[in-house]
Amino acid sequence: MKIFFFNGIFIIVFIINNEQLKQFYRECQKDKYIGIDTEFFWTQTYEPKLCLIQIANNNNVCLIDPIKYNLDPSFIKKLLLNK
Repeated sequence: MKIFFFNGIFIIVFIINNEQLKQFYRECQKDKYIGIDTEFFWTQTYEPKLCLIQIANNNNVCLIDPIKYNLDPSFIKKLLLNK
């Protein structure tokens, strides 16, 4: 396992529409490494709902709320399959 340290400053980006999401996806495709963290909403449900996606690339930390802004989170699969 490789561990990477970063001593620079990240820009925090809040994605609020699908066009911004597509643009950030294109940026991430250029990076050799990205970091992804997800949070799920489980209260009063048997089926978890994806409620927060956090992605870090070389320049930004991106926060995505797919429920509040009705965003399409399917790009994550494409991003993870990108080699």
